[in-house]
Amino acid sequence: MGKLIHCLRYDLREGTVKMWPLYVLEAVFVAIIAVNELIPMKMQGFLPNVSELSVKVFEGFEKYEYVEGGKVFQIPMKYLLFTLLAGIFAVYYPRREWRLRGNMYLSRYRSKNLWWLSKCLWCAIQSFCVYLVAYAAIFAVAACMGTGGFAIREEFLPFLKAPLLISDDVLIMCYIWILGYVTLLALSQFLVLCQMCLSPVAGYVVYIAVITASAYYVKWFMMGNNFMLLRTAVFRQDGIELIFGIVFCGILWGIEVLAGNIIIRKKDVLG
Repeated sequence: MGKLIHCLRYDLREGTVKMWPLYVLEAVFVAIIAVNELIPMKMQGFLPNVSELSVKVFEGFEKYEYVEGGKVFQIPMKYLLFTLLAGIFAVYYPRREWRLRGNMYLSRYRSKNLWWLSKCLWCAIQSFCVYLVAYAAIFAVAACMGTGGFAIREEFLPFLKAPLLISDDVLIMCYIWILGYVTLLALSQFLVLCQMCLSPVAGYVVYIAVITASAYYVKWFMMGNNFMLLRTAVFRQDGIELIFGIVFCGILWGIEVLAGNIIIRKKDVLG
């Protein structure tokens, strides 16, 4: 356990702390999105709190319906900015660390299993940090330009794109933060896995494909839908259910961890 903690501390320092410019960039992007959502409400005399602003930031957009001769469908930038930036954190570091195997691997990790377990734990922590930074940015905007409190109020409902089907504020926050986190974890672990069997670029290309395809289809296996409240049971009768989404992403993450362990065990440490 002590060796694992030592390795994880190294991974967090090299793969998370030293990535602070990306976290700052994420905070700026999320804050801009939050301000952009807050200003129209403020102009109409309503000041949102952190929960209400979180709903607007992660509201997403309705299912795409093709209409001949209709407007060209454009994926909203607030969806693309957050999801594509969130995936970058897992793209680079693990692959770089594996390439150090010739002169540093044996002395630091001594075990392929330990190396992979440390990277999986690092992936879980950095995914959590992505959402922590997003929440901090939204909280800061709400504190500076909005109002205090955490309850979703009746006055806020007219600003939504569709009627709420769930009235439990805590449950709605679970859809945003918990479902969003486990979805990002599964996708980030997939990126780490792809680095070990293909390349970081190939993994990120597949990630982009999943995120983009999710804009057009509301399917349980299109995990990009989990980042949009309008695609979940919060707004849709046939939307993604919280427990199902968490279980599916959890199982997928477990499969990715096991698959990665098998791949790592077959790799030549010194080759």
